[in-house]
Amino acid sequence: MHYTIKKEESELFSKWELFKKQSKEDFCPNGGLLFRGNFGINTEPNDNGEFTWNRTSANEEELWYNSCKRLMILTKDLNDNELWDIREESGGRKHLKKNQIPSKKDLQFHGKIFHRRLNRWVFGIYEEHNGKYPPFEEVKDYKKMGLYYEKVPLVRINCKIELGKSCIENNVLMESMNKNKTFLIEQIKLYKANIILCCGSILFQFLKKNCFDDMMEVDDSEDWIYYSKTKNIIIINSYHPSYRRRCDKWLYDELTKKYSQSVSNLKIRFSPLTE
Repeated sequence: MHYTIKKEESELFSKWELFKKQSKEDFCPNGGLLFRGNFGINTEPNDNGEFTWNRTSANEEELWYNSCKRLMILTKDLNDNELWDIREESGGRKHLKKNQIPSKKDLQFHGKIFHRRLNRWVFGIYEEHNGKYPPFEEVKDYKKMGLYYEKVPLVRINCKIELGKSCIENNVLMESMNKNKTFLIEQIKLYKANIILCCGSILFQFLKKNCFDDMMEVDDSEDWIYYSKTKNIIIINSYHPSYRRRCDKWLYDELTKKYSQSVSNLKIRFSPLTE
């Protein structure tokens, strides 16, 4: 099998970087096919004196091509002090006080709201089979969920490529997406995902308007699940993982239940790209 996604991704980022340079803006990849190589530690501590994790590229493309389910996660922006490539991200590993990787048994995950919810949603989506999904009791363990997130093939894209904060106004997010629309649309389409998780309604609206104009709400999904028949893609219209007006259990149960019911009712067959 001749894999092309990583090559296309690299070519896209090269064009995107040139576009940003013309407007004298900094460029850093806004995510993509998440790396599945070894974890290391950045040699310089951050502003809090902590050493942060990094990850190398490995067999993520092969995993993606051979997976029946290929989940793409659309998030808003990078809430940090500097741009970094989220293809290196972990499932929420704790930062380290010294430049030394702990043993596997001592490895800890912090369980912050963004990671604990996103990790659980990923687990529920991938481990759903024949209309059944893992109950909430099975997804409480932060370490188990974090390690799972780090293993399965995933694409995650920040739709606003510039740095952000803990919250963002919809008009600011949409302005950024429209400014980078040509590249963002190309990026969303190149991975050939068959499940897309939109972490916020503004991301869902952008996707519907610019990428899949035939997608329709699935019956009885209560605005959670949409389907593009021409592309055979399930689109999940979710809250952002950091949304605080609903509890963890409700968000997990609603998302996975509506997703599971919809896949079952539509009789969708997920298949690898290698077929």
